[in-house]
Formats: sequence, structure tokens, C-alpha cells
Amino acid sequence: MMATSCCSASTSKSLIMLRIKQASPEDLQAIKQWLEQERQESGEGFSCNWGVIEKSFDDLWVMNDEEIVGFLVKGPCGPDILEIHPGCRGRGNGRKLVEWVIDQYYMDGCSVIEVQCSPETSEPFWRKMGFVIYDNRQSGMPRRCGYKLLERKFDMPQGETVPFRICFYPREADWDQSIPAFAVYEGNGIAERGVISLPQRAVCYREGYGSCMDYVVSIEVNGKMIFRDKVKRDEAKACGVYRGKDYVYYIDKINASSI
Repeated sequence: MMATSCCSASTSKSLIMLRIKQASPEDLQAIKQWLEQERQESGEGFSCNWGVIEKSFDDLWVMNDEEIVGFLVKGPCGPDILEIHPGCRGRGNGRKLVEWVIDQYYMDGCSVIEVQCSPETSEPFWRKMGFVIYDNRQSGMPRRCGYKLLERKFDMPQGETVPFRICFYPREADWDQSIPAFAVYEGNGIAERGVISLPQRAVCYREGYGSCMDYVVSIEVNGKMIFRDKVKRDEAKACGVYRGKDYVYYIDKINASSI
């Protein structure tokens, strides 16, 4: 299969029939051929990451009809590698592929999607897709990255209205309570049988740092502190703090039966 012929002028009909599926061994070889040819012709593309792509075969997805238009490696926190064939760009295929994978992460229960803007010329695309772009210098090397919070709002049940306040802090707050929170959620929830339903998910995510088991969470209900400690504690889970497939902690409901 020659990927170089995809999206030619004669294949406009195939653009309407695009589908996304898990890659087959034949797809894997077609991608390898495409990437090698792209490297030879332009010196660009992800041929240098072929080992990662091949190793991640079980998480490799392709957009195609008769030939491959694009592919992505679906990591736990976001697409590790995503590329549209050079001959198929500028036609909305990247947007369709990203919209699809956002839906997949949402259905998986994830709270955040993270990406690397590699190459950096991809930054405008990720901004257009609703990602917040920032400089990630945690590894000691400047690198442009992005993230998108997958907002979840909930239909509220009937019940007593109760004010709540949830704060997420860096791990240093465990021994220094003067450290400010990096995320605060507050408003009114609905209490029913000791469980308080929140109007939206409270997400423990810190820009540039991602998720961490040692972050600290404080939970107040009706002006009373019911919990303050690390998100990884069993007591935190008992209060409604859970960890998603993306490794990010979150709260959808507060278990306040102890107060």
C-alpha cells in the first residue's frame, strides 16, 4: 500500500467515508513506509519515533478508507504521537481525529488530556482545538506542551442545598499550610443521605506539573472542614476522591456521611 497516493484529487469521495479503527499489522507497515518516505523527502515526520509506534501497536489507531489518512498512538493521558499524512493536511482531518480521541478519553472517564506541541509549529492547531499551551521546563529543557480539561457538568437531584469548597494544593502544603491552592472549586451542592452531588467535576490538575499522588486536598461542607490530607489517602477516597485512568484525581460527589 502506497500512502503517498492518499488524498489525491481523485479521492475526494473517500474523504466523506473516513473511519477510525484500531490498526492492523498491514496498517502498521503502511505507516512505516509513509514515515520513511517522509523522512527521505523532507527530513520531517515521526520516523525517529518508529520504535515507540511499533511498541505501542495495541494502542495504535488509524483514520482511513482505502488508504491511511492519519494515525495516533493513544497514551493514558493523551495522544503520544499523532500525524496526518502530508498529502491529506489542511482539510480538517487533524481536527476530526482529535475530536474523536477527545470523545474516547471522555468516555474513559478521564479529566484531562495532555499533548506535546512537537513540532512547535503544531501549537496553533492545538490552541484552535481548545488546549492551553504552556512552557514545560520540568525536565530541564524548554518544551511547549498543552492540556485540555474535559469539563463535566451534572444534572442536580432534588434535595437540600449545601455550600462546599474544594481546594487542591501542591505537596508542600502537607507541611506548610501557607502554600496557596492551585485549583479551587466552590458553590452549592445537593445533599441527599450524606452524599453531596456537585454541579461539576472538581479536578486535581496543576499546569506544568500534571498529576501527583502527593497533592493535598481540603474539603469543606457547610463551612466545616471534613478532610485535609494527601489525595492518595484511603480516607480521601472515602470522602469521594478518586483517581482516573489518566492518573488525575477528581471529585464528583462528596461523601459527607461522617458529619
